[in-house]
Amino acid sequence: MAPASTDLLYNEVIAAYEEEESKITIRNLLDKVTYASPVNFRESMQTARHRWFPYKEGFSPTFVRSFLKEFVPSAGQVIFDPFSGVATTLLEASRLGYSAYGFEVSPMSYSIAKTKAMVVDASNLAAFDQWIKFFTTDSLADSSHPPDHSTVISYFEESFLSALLSVKAFFLKIPDPNIQALFRLAFLNCLERYSTHRKAGNGLKRKTRLAYGTALESPLEQVRQTIISDLNRFKADLIQEPTLAAFSLEQGSCLDEELYPEGILFDAVLTSPPYANCFDYSKIYLVELWMGDFFTNQQSQKSFRSDSLRSHVHARWPDRHSNFGHELINDQIFQFLSDQPMWSSQIPTMIKGYFDDMGRLLSILSNRCRVGATVGLVVGNSYYGSLPIATDLLLTMIGRKYSFEPVRIDIYRNVVVSSQQFIQAKHPKYMRESLVILRKI
Repeated sequence: MAPASTDLLYNEVIAAYEEEESKITIRNLLDKVTYASPVNFRESMQTARHRWFPYKEGFSPTFVRSFLKEFVPSAGQVIFDPFSGVATTLLEASRLGYSAYGFEVSPMSYSIAKTKAMVVDASNLAAFDQWIKFFTTDSLADSSHPPDHSTVISYFEESFLSALLSVKAFFLKIPDPNIQALFRLAFLNCLERYSTHRKAGNGLKRKTRLAYGTALESPLEQVRQTIISDLNRFKADLIQEPTLAAFSLEQGSCLDEELYPEGILFDAVLTSPPYANCFDYSKIYLVELWMGDFFTNQQSQKSFRSDSLRSHVHARWPDRHSNFGHELINDQIFQFLSDQPMWSSQIPTMIKGYFDDMGRLLSILSNRCRVGATVGLVVGNSYYGSLPIATDLLLTMIGRKYSFEPVRIDIYRNVVVSSQQFIQAKHPKYMRESLVILRKI
């Protein structure tokens, strides 16, 4: 049989999307983006504890609360987030009285989440305040070793790198692990501010203007004052809310079934997996991961990538979970993309692997969720070689394989794509970020 033409493959994929859409309730909320939107980052930076780190991939706290109110009305039920990030879902669920469980593969995000969940008493707060005072007056004469990564070192002017390493040497001597974790978090917060590069898309780009260059204070005093400001904000939040209900967070991959707690069934899942958009978080957070000692050598970076979802092309994963995806992806989409000129020949394999991994997750959740449990997946669609990769619709198709029926898709905002992709796009309606809602049957 002769291979199908690219036009035929394209039309078959779009027809499959349209057929799937005809079976599903789709709510277009593009004109109603508020703090309840999962993709609204600003609210988190105005909310106690969530504001401790600018994690732009995180949920809106109001969105988590809205989802739980609609789909999990009884406190005490079990909530799960397989891609916990900095634990917005877990933190909000615990605040509302739910039992919350999660996994996070990034050592940095895991550390931030555990720090945000800190419980303190009056003596802890007094000790924290005393260490802030010590830091305020200390000479900061010592220095820690720079990271073993020449690129990361090159992202700082020498005087500011020296200042940062002096601060790091100070907090590494703090014997109390919780206080040290708070100092480390403030340290992570200021790295991009005093770097010559900023996060932009899938990586880092040189800044056109260095905002710190016109300050009158020395680099060391600029860094010190920035960190003190953050530490005082942390302290204010801890005074306001010294205790939290505990939640369970494990560092590791949600695709590793052995990590799942025995004998516990989930009443709801709310998560946002990495998008199939070639974003490599070991590159986006390269500076924080290395300066924070979460990566200490190249092998630790490779291990992080190998444990992550196959959402980018900067690693070579072994073939895994090859039967968990969907035939539309494995056949038409893979073949179409393989025939297109793209910046990386690995993109077709990445897309297939991404949905194999997501299918594997849904197969695990099928055995771990109660009948009637709701699964919410915040996802972003993508475009490759003029073909929309409608992740939201593809996940409803895969979900059916594992006893999940689609409830609806809520469309929250349009995805920003490159100008070249925009010109090629014949179906721009699929350029979107959505909440996919499934129910276990």
